Amino acid sequence: SRGTLNVVGSTIAANRAGYSGGGILSDGVLTVSRSTISGNRTDVSGGGGILILCNNESCGTAGAAIRSSTITGNDAKGDAGGGLYFLGPTTVSNTIVAGNRLNGDPTALTADCRDNGYLDALGYNLSTLDTGCGFTGPTDVVLQLPSQVYTVVLEPVLAANGSPRLTHALIERGY
Repeated sequence: SRGTLNVVGSTIAANRAGYSGGGILSDGVLTVSRSTISGNRTDVSGGGGILILCNNESCGTAGAAIRSSTITGNDAKGDAGGGLYFLGPTTVSNTIVAGNRLNGDPTALTADCRDNGYLDALGYNLSTLDTGCGFTGPTDVVLQLPSQVYTVVLEPVLAANGSPRLTHALIERGY
């Protein structure tokens, strides 16, 4: 609480929160890099994967940073971010935030993200159209349909893809 949390090269999967923040609930300075947040859920409120409660009192202007990570397959109840819920300054770069659900629905307006005006997308992100992340930079990729996440981009099952930690492998395309 109100401390600093660095999640590096980790997998946070298959957790369940009785209220919010299924994978991570942070009200301090949070950095997530080269990590997978997958299959987490909440029973009542937002942030199935990550809930960021950072504000000026708890973390100053540092906020949260998510980079080179995958946030997928998470689910939240209510009306707030199946994958990510930002209630404080957050930068996201080189990250997949797609294939999450809100109340079990992958097409919900905030299935992937719930941003209350705090998101600073730095590019090279992937999400799904109209699921809340708003990645619109020239280097961002926006899938048209949530179903494309597990048919075009990611393998749906966590596995040890050449690493001791579980990840969702990128789908190999033969051209």
